[in-house]
Amino acid sequence: AKINLNCGVQAGGLIGYFSNSSVQSSSVSGEVYGGMNTGGFVAYMADNASVTDSSAKVNVYSEEDSVSGFVGVLENSSVYNCKAEGNVEGYAYVGGICGSASSPDNSTTLEVIDCGFSGKVSGGEEVGGLIGAMSHTLVKNSTVTAERVSASDYNCGGLIGAANEVSRVYDCWVKTSEDITANDCVGGIVGNMGGDVEVHRCFGELKNIGAVLGPVGGIVGKIGAGSET
Repeated sequence: AKINLNCGVQAGGLIGYFSNSSVQSSSVSGEVYGGMNTGGFVAYMADNASVTDSSAKVNVYSEEDSVSGFVGVLENSSVYNCKAEGNVEGYAYVGGICGSASSPDNSTTLEVIDCGFSGKVSGGEEVGGLIGAMSHTLVKNSTVTAERVSASDYNCGGLIGAANEVSRVYDCWVKTSEDITANDCVGGIVGNMGGDVEVHRCFGELKNIGAVLGPVGGIVGKIGAGSET
């Protein structure tokens, strides 16, 4: 599908909202302009929904939260072998593949596996090349090839902006041709992590990492209690 979409809450390039179902082998290209919960492929996924073997070549623009090149909000759902390409702009929870990933009832482990993003991601806070902010999420075998990942405020990471509450990141790669920057808490892989979060076997080929206030880290900007790399 090829789209040029301009609408408000829950704007998705292919799907606005879906739950308890799956999508496979689909693609979309074009531009999406939306408000809160905006995604290049789908705006909001919930209740054991899944997307597999799909792609979005979409520029996504919003001035609000939960914005992504692929899925705006991932709630108790998962994404496998999906790719996104384009420019992504939002305010908070902004990512190349997913803006916000969470399990509100803490009963589900979300999965983002074998996914990749290429392009630019920018926002105010919780900005990541792959995921803006996540909890109870497994990220594995995923890549980011970014021109630039930037936050005007805090929590910016080449892969994940902020990782919290029993999340795991394995075997991922980040490559940037420009900067990873924010006002505070910047990391080449994760901007800010805490609450039983683990990052293993993740690597980066990074141009510049910088923050006005700090902290800054080649792998993680700030690590809270109970987490490890």
